This record gives sequence, structure tokens and C-alpha cells, in this order.
Amino acid sequence: MVKLLARLQVPLPEKGATNYSACRIPWGDLKQLQTLDIRHTSVIKLPKSIIKLEKLQYVRAGTAKHQQASEAAENPSMAAAPATMSRPCIATPGSRFSKLGLGLHCKHGSHSGVKVPRGIGKLSSLHTLGVVNIQACGEDGILEDLKNLTQLHKLGVSGINRKNSEKLFSVILRLAHLESLSLKMQANQDNEAAGCMADISSPLEKLQSLKLYGLVDRLPSWIMQMCLQLPRLEKLDLQMKTLPQQELDFILTLKYLRSLRLRLAEFQDGELRFGWTITQRYTSWLINILEIVCNSSLQAVKFGSKIHVKILKIRCYSVSSSLQFSGLQSMETLKEVWLSGSYELGFKQQLEIELKGNENEPILELEKPSSST
Repeated sequence: MVKLLARLQVPLPEKGATNYSACRIPWGDLKQLQTLDIRHTSVIKLPKSIIKLEKLQYVRAGTAKHQQASEAAENPSMAAAPATMSRPCIATPGSRFSKLGLGLHCKHGSHSGVKVPRGIGKLSSLHTLGVVNIQACGEDGILEDLKNLTQLHKLGVSGINRKNSEKLFSVILRLAHLESLSLKMQANQDNEAAGCMADISSPLEKLQSLKLYGLVDRLPSWIMQMCLQLPRLEKLDLQMKTLPQQELDFILTLKYLRSLRLRLAEFQDGELRFGWTITQRYTSWLINILEIVCNSSLQAVKFGSKIHVKILKIRCYSVSSSLQFSGLQSMETLKEVWLSGSYELGFKQQLEIELKGNENEPILELEKPSSST
């Protein structure tokens, strides 16, 4: 009967449960299942029987919103605040039941990926997989499995360190259909993690979105070289401790980039400067969406005359009125500015004054905190 169910209500796991044995889900019977979404639960391990679901195309698991971990770093007070959420537990396998969304009412764990079973490489229909903690899985086995998932369009990986990074990257380069790639480095491992990857002979020609989490104080050279060789890279998401100015300048040379998200904990000289060193070779930088996370250590955000942004998103964490944005008055392309988070009234007022000086009269939108869905 389970394989025919259009809707499956899954009981909440018992206290302390961290895998699906507590939920007593007969995974082997869900033969028509195509989509499995169990993000933001306490699950840290997927069952072996999942490899029997031959029609599975979409698997999302773990606390895949790395944003929460990075926000805790940007605003230490968040780390102590318990985050809870609840979502409906629904399954609709097959053409009429193609989705299983499991929401468990639980606190977010510290993990950002899950352990997947050996043999997941047999699921040849998978086009979305993440977040896989390759260190927890045992690097060699999971990397062999990933090598066989040649139809993957989206991949998220955590647990990256010096030991496994070279093999991981050699596998990633085989995934010719990848359009979205998310990589989370282990703490204090980022800058040396991929020192052997500078020779990129076969770039990911279809990659459009690249997300890098856990970097410290610079972009490894292999990342910079890879970005230069990605002809379709449109979206870049960086979560770092700090980003040197020369590397921000490098990002501004990526001519196809249309969305940039910067989540930094510290800022060089307390500033973010966009376009102050653009030379004649790079006439201008046009981007659809620029998102900046601001905290109390950021004192100024400056835009040069050759920077053109359509939508500017400003996310604040304890931002004081001393934070100054300049260059928005002369930005002809600016249409909207979205402001969210915690900030002093004086900062909002200063921002309003800056925008009023823009002839295009860009709209200032005050965002409500986004709900986790």
C-alpha cells in the first residue's frame, strides 16, 4: 500500500533520534519516489535502502542553509539562540506522488551535510544531490560513487579538507552537466585544501552558480583560475572571514557574473570598495543582484562610477548609524534597495538621503526576516 500512497504523514522522531530508523519509513517500498527533501532536520545519515529508489532524481538533506552557520559567525549572539522550524511531512511519489518533503520539528544541529550510503552512485537518474559530507562518508568510497553520477546538475559537498580535496576536484571535473556547485571547507583548512588543483585542464563549461563556504582570508588560486575559465558563471556566493581588496577587484572582472553575495565577518580597513581600481580595460561592471551582509565592523561601502547594480540587498547585523554608503546617487541602473536585519534608525535615514539624490528614484524596500522553507 505504501507505494500507492499519494500522501504520507511521517511521525516525528523520538527525542535524540538522528536517522530515519526512528521514523520507521519503509524506504524500499517507495519505488516511485523522485524527490526527497529533508533539509533542516536532525538527520545526519541516509539509510542504505535509499539506493533501491531507482527513479530518485532530487535529494536534499542536512542543514543545507549554510547561511545559518555563517550568520552565527557574523553575529555571535545568534549562535546561542536556538533555531526551530516545522514543515509539513508529505510524500507524493511518482507522477502524482513525485515529492517527499519531510519536516521535523527539531533544533538545527551543527552538521551541514549528511552521510550517504555506499552504492548511491547506482542512482543514475540523480540530477540534484546535497549536502554530502564526504569526510563522514569515508572519502574514497563516496568519491567513487560521485564519479558515476554523470547526470548531476546540482551538487553540494561539505567536509572538504587537505586530505580529500584533490580527489574531490578530479571527480567534479568529470561531471560535465554541473550547473550549480556548493563547497563547504572544514575550519582552518580552506587555503591549503586545494593547493594541487591549479592545473584545470577541463573547466566546467555549464557551471552557472558557485557557492563557497568556510574560506578564511583569501580565495585559493585554483578557485580564481577556475572562475576565469567558467564561461557561464552567473552567480557567486562567498562566505569568508575576510576578502582582500585585490580579490574583490578580481571578482569584478568576471564579465558574465550577474549575482554576487558577500558574507564577510571582517573587512579590510573597515570598508568594502567596488570599482575603485577598475582600469580602462574593464569599462564597467554590470550586475543584476548584489547582496552584502553588514555587521558592526563595517564602516563604509563605496561604489565607483563604473559600477552598475540593479538590485542592492543589504542584510544588517547590529549595524550602527556610522555605516556609510556612497556612490548610490550616481548609479543610473539602480532600481531597488532591500534592507533587512538589525540596524540603527540613523543608518536607514542616511541610506534614504543617499537614494533621494539618485535621479531614477530607486525604491527602498524594508524586508521582513525570511522564513526557512
